Amino acid sequence: MKKKIFIWSLYDFANSLVFITFLIYFSRWLVVNKGLSDWWYNATFIFGSVAILFCAPFFGKRADRFGNGKKYLSLSTWGCFVFYTLAIGSALLAFPVGWSALFFGIGNFFYQLSFVFYNPLLSNISTETNRGKISGIGFTSNYIGQICGMLISIPIISGTIAFGVDPILATLIPCAILFILGALPLLVSKSIFVRTDQPQPIEHVSHRELLKIIFSNKILLYFFLAFFLFSDAVTTLVNNYSIFTVEVYKIPNNQISTLVLITITSAALGAWIFGWLADKLHAKNVLAGILLCWIPVITTVSLASSHTLFFIGTIVVGLLIGGTFSVSRQLLIALVPKNLMHYTFGIYAISERAATIAGPLVWSIALTAGGYRWAMLSMAGFQILAVIAIIKLLRYSTTSPQTISAYGNT
Repeated sequence: MKKKIFIWSLYDFANSLVFITFLIYFSRWLVVNKGLSDWWYNATFIFGSVAILFCAPFFGKRADRFGNGKKYLSLSTWGCFVFYTLAIGSALLAFPVGWSALFFGIGNFFYQLSFVFYNPLLSNISTETNRGKISGIGFTSNYIGQICGMLISIPIISGTIAFGVDPILATLIPCAILFILGALPLLVSKSIFVRTDQPQPIEHVSHRELLKIIFSNKILLYFFLAFFLFSDAVTTLVNNYSIFTVEVYKIPNNQISTLVLITITSAALGAWIFGWLADKLHAKNVLAGILLCWIPVITTVSLASSHTLFFIGTIVVGLLIGGTFSVSRQLLIALVPKNLMHYTFGIYAISERAATIAGPLVWSIALTAGGYRWAMLSMAGFQILAVIAIIKLLRYSTTSPQTISAYGNT
């Protein structure tokens, strides 16, 4: 079992390592070095979100129906590697920048799609008594991968290690290689994809019927509502945190990287701590507690008058980020019908992508109306609504998820 956990976690370590370096450095190369407009750069993510909307449930349904999640995990992983490699190659060969942006966008799409088939594997390598701990280990590996990606990049960007090409592009090469090397052990594994309680594959059912099955169950309905709300808040907060830090607390740019590393390290620790607690106190209770904690923490970070208080608040933000997504993944696996696992995680992926719309919109409105402090404070509103949804979930959680069939409630 320990070998399975290591291989599963290694995959998350590897794909986060390559993703963070592309997100930080290749985006800079596209926009700053090559003059790609902000609109076209963000269009690469919009393309990926729209594609996920259609592809995640479609391929998730096929994986459940034919029991071939391994096939689609392999295809999405190799798709990510191939198109990231094409993005690097087209940049090195001085192709028009539009090609590099296109390859980058397709690579990001495959990166997001891979989690539809990766996340359900948590159910294969864990039991109800240790699922939270192992989910936390997976997210800890993810955050450690991000840290390693940044540490690998530093000597290349600074010129200490030279490849004879643009340092920004050079930093991507070893990370892409490490990504596929770290992913291969999971892709070639056989035992991880086999369950002892292999569920009966679903018959051919329309997407409309599957959605009706999932959302007619009030437990799953309130889970996805809460997930959408807190993902909106957390994703928007993360995407704007460095800007908020500079604008409100006037922290120099050269200290931002240190603050980011501290936050990621806290997130890694939080994923493990809250995952362990979820095994002891049940995931739904721990997630409710985490969401409650977000409200005063966001308020403190928004209104703090001292750098010390903001710094402490930032550490707690990191802990809560790690715990939020670690425990929510564990809880969904506990709630979802086993023979709809991939399809449901397709909906999970769509909800995560949808969180890039409402949160930024509310942030922008609050920013225009009252400045950065009000923009940050507005994210607490999402968390309050998420807490209400989780309370609703707790009221219905006496229903056993094992009684939900692929064709409705039994």
